[in-house]
Amino acid sequence: MLLHEGSVKFRAIEESDLKTLQFMFNSEEMNELTTGTAVPVSYAHQLDWFHNVAKHDKSAFRFMVDNLDGETVGMVAIGGFNQYARTAMSVAFKILPEFRSKGYFKDMLELKLKIAFFDLNVRMYCAECLDVDESIRHRLTTTGFTHEATLRDRVYKNGRYYDLAHWSITVEEYLKHHENDETIKALLPG
Repeated sequence: MLLHEGSVKFRAIEESDLKTLQFMFNSEEMNELTTGTAVPVSYAHQLDWFHNVAKHDKSAFRFMVDNLDGETVGMVAIGGFNQYARTAMSVAFKILPEFRSKGYFKDMLELKLKIAFFDLNVRMYCAECLDVDESIRHRLTTTGFTHEATLRDRVYKNGRYYDLAHWSITVEEYLKHHENDETIKALLPG
C-alpha cells in the first residue's frame, strides 16, 4: 500500500498518538470548520477506543500523518465504504494548527485518493465540507472533484446552521486530471 506522497507519510495510529488525537478532537479551533459536532473526549475514552474499537473496526482506514522530518502534522480517515457501488467517503481530515497553510492538505488529499483508487479499488470517492470553507472547496476543485450539491442548513455548530457541500471524483476523472503525471501512470496495471 502506498503510504507517502510529496511532503507527507501515512502511518498506523499508535497508543503514543492518543494525546495528540485527544487534542485534535477537543480543540475548538480544529473543529470549527469540520462537518461533525465535537464533544469533549477524555484520555480514558481515547484509550478505550484504541484498544477495543479501532483495532477491530474495518469500516474505516485511519492514519496519523507525519511530515518528512517525522513530525506529526495531523490525521486522516477513509471510510463510508459501499462494496457494491465501490464508493468511499472522506470521513476525517485534521491538520494541527502549526502545520496549516504549508501544503500538507494537498499531499494528504492526493494520498487518500491514491489509496482509495489504486489500493482499495474504489471507483468513486466522495467528500463533504461546510460551504463556507473556501480553502477546502478550492482544493477539491483543483484536484478534479465535481461539486454535486449543497444541502441547506445541515450542520449546526457554534450557535448557527451551515450549508453542507457534497463533492465527488471518479477514478476516470482522477486519471484524466492527472494524465501527464508519471507517478500516476506507474500505478496503473500493464
